[in-house]
Amino acid sequence: MFKGLILVLSFLLFLGCGREEGKPADGEAGSIPVKAPEIKKVDSKGFKPEDVILKINDVSLTWGQFSPYMLQNGFIKDANEPIVGRQAETAKVMLKQLVMRHLLNLEAKRREIEVSESDRAHYLGILEKSLAEQGKPTSRDSIMKQFTSDIQVPFVEMSLDDTIRVVKLNEDMIRSLVISEDDLKAVRAGHKQRMAILIQTNKDRRLEMEELLAKPEIKTDRGFKLLAKNHSEGIEAKRGGVVGTFTREEVALEIDEKEFTVAVGETGGVFESPTALRIMRVLKEEAPEKEGGAARFQVAQILRGKVPIEELPEDDDKLREVVKTEFEMKRLHSFVVELLNKHDVTSPLFPQGFAFD
Repeated sequence: MFKGLILVLSFLLFLGCGREEGKPADGEAGSIPVKAPEIKKVDSKGFKPEDVILKINDVSLTWGQFSPYMLQNGFIKDANEPIVGRQAETAKVMLKQLVMRHLLNLEAKRREIEVSESDRAHYLGILEKSLAEQGKPTSRDSIMKQFTSDIQVPFVEMSLDDTIRVVKLNEDMIRSLVISEDDLKAVRAGHKQRMAILIQTNKDRRLEMEELLAKPEIKTDRGFKLLAKNHSEGIEAKRGGVVGTFTREEVALEIDEKEFTVAVGETGGVFESPTALRIMRVLKEEAPEKEGGAARFQVAQILRGKVPIEELPEDDDKLREVVKTEFEMKRLHSFVVELLNKHDVTSPLFPQGFAFD
């Protein structure tokens, strides 16, 4: 139950999850991207500050109220530009979370769930302990800054008591949840079947890379770039696979190898890490960034993502904790779907209506 509470508290505080300041996002200059995320096509949307971006019953959230949170988390760079692609998908994820927690909050209030001083101390203690275990120790004063007692922006801002009400509502829903031996057996059987398919998928992808490696054109700069453009899954494919300029140590660290020794003008074999398969070519050598520094090399790659293979805990008690947390979140999502049918929820980014899987 402890892990389930932390998950609920985490999504209630999701607006603090922006990327680290100064850290490039996947695919930006200076990184070797593992795999370009699949982005569903979203129509270009250009919103004015007064445009309603979300409405639940008779309460509305405008773009002018919502966009500052997109900006401060680095999800958009200009609130006046249309949001498309990854930006639009990020906005949709954030709006879904806002809808979820607001509907749960409405239900908690309908049930007249009360919050005592001891409740506040208890749940703040849980959150404080969780953050410390994650290597993010913080004071209760810092945690309290995430909440507000005077709601100025609907849906986005939330009080501490409202957050605790939602957590207590979730506790009520999962109190009777029991993971049986049959549930564990079904989980293990299903996982075994899925892993067999994924292992074969990874084998097939490696075979495809080896077939590319056997092509004679892969041994020339021009040929490699054409193959990368047509076969690489990385976002650098449109640039002929060119990922940037790095030291050999930087490349070795990125591809999970002890060293990277491919010579200038040569194509290496298939480099395999836990998350990707790569064929890499060194196009040219460039001068060090500073005198006495390590030499730098322009590198291109053909990349195929690997499907992660995850093992389940062998111990039934540990597996039961994992499964229980998943079941708790599934029950929470199912409950939100029920609430969606009771309330009027609309957004221009969800013309077909909201859906929670």
